Amino acid sequence: MSKTKNKHSIDKEEWRKAKNELVQLIDEFLSASREIGGEPDVDYWVYYFFEPYYLNAGLSVYSNAAATALCMFATHEKIRHHFEQISEDNFEFLCLFLKKLVEFCDYIRSNECNVALLDKCKWEAGHNSHHSLKDIEKEKTRYLYKIKHLKEHTQISKSTM
Repeated sequence: MSKTKNKHSIDKEEWRKAKNELVQLIDEFLSASREIGGEPDVDYWVYYFFEPYYLNAGLSVYSNAAATALCMFATHEKIRHHFEQISEDNFEFLCLFLKKLVEFCDYIRSNECNVALLDKCKWEAGHNSHHSLKDIEKEKTRYLYKIKHLKEHTQISKSTM
């Protein structure tokens, strides 16, 4: 029984180590992207709004809901006033958050940095224990390829200047 328990803790430690390596690879990818001007223009806190499991509901759902709320605040004074009273000093933050959310949803599909930031949030959030070590290794391979591609692109760009 103790051998099984030790193996389980070794497997858990190996999984945790692989997950941390994946997060480091994502950071490396984001850093390499910034070097070639690929930094996204979306505040990092917006990414934490998305739970990894609910993202599959579709970005258009989030975008439409946020845009509808902003439209209601802009066109219905009574509703805006009610929300201003409820949220007090946070109303401007709420509006900014909803605006950034719409921008994010519109922009995410065409920018790999956004997807990488979502991946990073997913792996850092801790809601990922259902993923196997094999899943993590696949993600690591994907990010290693992306990093290699970016570095090659950077070298080609520098050599043509």
